[in-house]
Amino acid sequence: MKQQNKQLPKGWKRTTLGKEIKIKYGKGLAERNRNNNGKIPVYGSAGKIGFHDKSLVNFPTVIVARKGSIGNNFIVKESCWAIDTVYYLEDVKLNLDYLYYYLNFSVFKDTSTAVPSLRREDLEAIKINYPKSFQEQQLIVSTIETQFTRLDAAVKSLKVVKEKLGIYRKAVLKKAFEGKPLKPLQDFCENVKKDIVDGPFGSDLQRKDYLTEGIPVLKIQNVKPFSIILKKMDYISDKKYEELKRHSFKSGDIVMTKLGEPLGISAIIPNDIKEGVIVADLVRIRANKINKRYLCYVLNSPHISHFINSKQKGTTRARVKLSIIRDLLIPYVSEKDQTTIVSSIESKFSVIDKVEEVVNQSLIKAETLRKSILKSAFEGRLVKMENKLKS
Repeated sequence: MKQQNKQLPKGWKRTTLGKEIKIKYGKGLAERNRNNNGKIPVYGSAGKIGFHDKSLVNFPTVIVARKGSIGNNFIVKESCWAIDTVYYLEDVKLNLDYLYYYLNFSVFKDTSTAVPSLRREDLEAIKINYPKSFQEQQLIVSTIETQFTRLDAAVKSLKVVKEKLGIYRKAVLKKAFEGKPLKPLQDFCENVKKDIVDGPFGSDLQRKDYLTEGIPVLKIQNVKPFSIILKKMDYISDKKYEELKRHSFKSGDIVMTKLGEPLGISAIIPNDIKEGVIVADLVRIRANKINKRYLCYVLNSPHISHFINSKQKGTTRARVKLSIIRDLLIPYVSEKDQTTIVSSIESKFSVIDKVEEVVNQSLIKAETLRKSILKSAFEGRLVKMENKLKS
């Protein structure tokens, strides 16, 4: 955390974490060696991961992730076991909640290029500001929690609005297509075996084939409802592309997810990508006998989503067969009516998008405000500000 050079209030101290507490390594405890019928929580870098019948730490502490999830901190006020991917703090002379919030405000720098990790000397070197009065520490904690309670209530309301917008979006699609006559998806293709295809088997496209430039490879994480994410893409050579051309796509094609949850997410390939190949988790749809935007909205509608998910197979990851996708029943209307429906959907979605953007910006501001609250708290200004507001 970058420290401010501002003068601290009277009665405050600026020092380093290592001078105030002892930082101890957790101890390995493999899952096979745990007694999950015990009542002692076991903590790893992601939080509580199980139970055991013995404890390693028998005093209130803060657990600090040192591998895998740097920046995760957990306040624990009961006996626990801290495994070897975390540190636990001992001989804490500060208010434990104050220390917990301070660590959440601090920025941990990853010191490893392979596995994210936090060295003990880096943790010890973190500078910390605190009032010497334990009572004032508690007052600051109380004020932080009061502010956070208000902020959490506002964030919860924003998330409820966002959830309702998602429900409304589905309702728009449901209403747009209900009561229409149906035709199989393959009826809108010239040659179903060539126009509706999935990606290559794993043996045909492997990690070793990927390059940093060349012909793009579209993966499941690149496909979102109605949009393609162009970041973090892999590429293959022209030669490999020729081998996999049966699994290729071009601008204007539709791709659909056939693996994972939720199934059946669809998007149109934008003009930014002229050509490429899909992986085995995706299906490419080339339907020239129907408005493509109309079809994309249909494929993302609740009717199709519910049907696909009812046909899913697989015990570990949900998947749907290519044959089921080819036989999907598509609401069919005249070309003119397709255009009218698309226009109506996009008009309503435009309003939803604008409201959603306001909500998203408000959520970002809320997170910024959360950091600002902590910054003020640890510069000794938060309690003064709260008192001014009350007066």
